[in-house]
Amino acid sequence: MLFWLIIIFLALYIFGLYRLAYYFCQKGKKMLYQPKQPVNSFLKRIYIICPVRELTEEEKIKILDYAFQKEKEGYIVRCPFRDTNQNDEIGLRIVEEHEKDILWADEIHIFWNSQSQGSLWDFAQARMARYFQPEKKFVLINLEQLEVTEGKSYQNVLLATCFGLDSNAKLEDLKKLIEVKKSVKAFLNYCRSFFWIN
Repeated sequence: MLFWLIIIFLALYIFGLYRLAYYFCQKGKKMLYQPKQPVNSFLKRIYIICPVRELTEEEKIKILDYAFQKEKEGYIVRCPFRDTNQNDEIGLRIVEEHEKDILWADEIHIFWNSQSQGSLWDFAQARMARYFQPEKKFVLINLEQLEVTEGKSYQNVLLATCFGLDSNAKLEDLKKLIEVKKSVKAFLNYCRSFFWIN
């Protein structure tokens, strides 16, 4: 019994030193942005790029359901139409807040609507942020609604970025990759519905 008490004490002591050292290392750093949710260094942070001004009710429900599901999984999620005050005469404060959210996030999840100017702006900002933060992950929420276009387009850039292609990739490479990704996603959705997995 004494042996286990010593082991538990040592584990707590080591964990306490780790947290203390982490606290002092972080104390001197000024965070670029303090999100509205509490920061827990062990939780992944997601920023959702999605339409705001031209958002349909159907899209809004899908995005909110997705955000809620991710929060249930333990992520901290920032959703522009839910978490950003959209009252701004010029729009500059909104843009700056979105830039800070993009830098803050570990992952960028995208609900793409090619008609959304704000989504295009945020996607460009997120690509630039990933240049300086290469560990930043991109995830497409509505892949099943997107198709590769013939010739260059921002939608093709989005698809190539989210699936890790570089500027040397060809259009055929992108088409094959998207076909495989959609097949895998459809198969996983079938398995989830068949086994009632959430």
